[in-house]
Amino acid sequence: MFYVIVNLTMKPGFFLAILCNLIWSFSYVFQKQCATVLSADVVVGLRFGLAAVFLTPALFFFKTGCAISRKDFLRAALIGLICYTFAPMMQVIGIHHSKAGTAGILIVAEPIFSILAACLLLDEPFTRRLLLSIGCVICGVLILSGVGSSSLVSGTLLANLLILGSVLTEALQGPLAKGVLSRTHPLVLAFYSYLIGGIAATCFGLAQGSDFYPDGFPHVPVLALAFLCTTVAYSIWYVVLKLMPVSRAVLFIYLQPAGASLFAWLVLGESLRTLDALALGLIFAGILIGTENQAS
Repeated sequence: MFYVIVNLTMKPGFFLAILCNLIWSFSYVFQKQCATVLSADVVVGLRFGLAAVFLTPALFFFKTGCAISRKDFLRAALIGLICYTFAPMMQVIGIHHSKAGTAGILIVAEPIFSILAACLLLDEPFTRRLLLSIGCVICGVLILSGVGSSSLVSGTLLANLLILGSVLTEALQGPLAKGVLSRTHPLVLAFYSYLIGGIAATCFGLAQGSDFYPDGFPHVPVLALAFLCTTVAYSIWYVVLKLMPVSRAVLFIYLQPAGASLFAWLVLGESLRTLDALALGLIFAGILIGTENQAS
């Protein structure tokens, strides 16, 4: 087991998958901090608009340029509208009325739908090992959530449904991006997706008359959300999708509930129980089961 863990983390794809999902686990806290001052359309517009700006120098540093075919641009625009406009807006609204830790837990649905979409649209195999992996991580997430207690549904039902709707929408990202990544550099796809998502959310905010710079503007959370959780993490994720099958890559998303709950405990003072150690063990075991054949 120790050999498998070491071998797994030494693989670039696996290491990057772990890294970006741990970074993403911070985003729920940053979004909650932003949502106390800014409307959802402003948070999303600033997040992805600034992410595109931050990514621009990298395109020229890595000499990838901005060239993209019309077909791939349309796919990038679709990802931007679905995954970087509507989904995060629902997520920000939901998180504002729920708990950051709860948001991290509700993402349990995203990998399942991503795996099903990958199997249906990309003909990736659905094996018994993958089914066992999903079972382990779901059990871990349910324990982490405090299943059987009120903490599982902390916040309003509508808020949790909005968060759930956002992660189900984001489940389309992997299958939509996979085909493009065989022809287009990951950073180029990320740039256009961020740009379209940021512009769409900003236009929506302007139409609604939203205040983009109110008193008490949360500078640090906005910058952290845009640069760390988007420019860095999402760009890494596109590299991961290029290196790994979607059905294996999305298993690492289950690291987010652990990271989100831990970070929410450290920063926001949300509860964390001793039983969570068992949950973390099940989550890591599930990821290892699902990806061991690729790490060996």
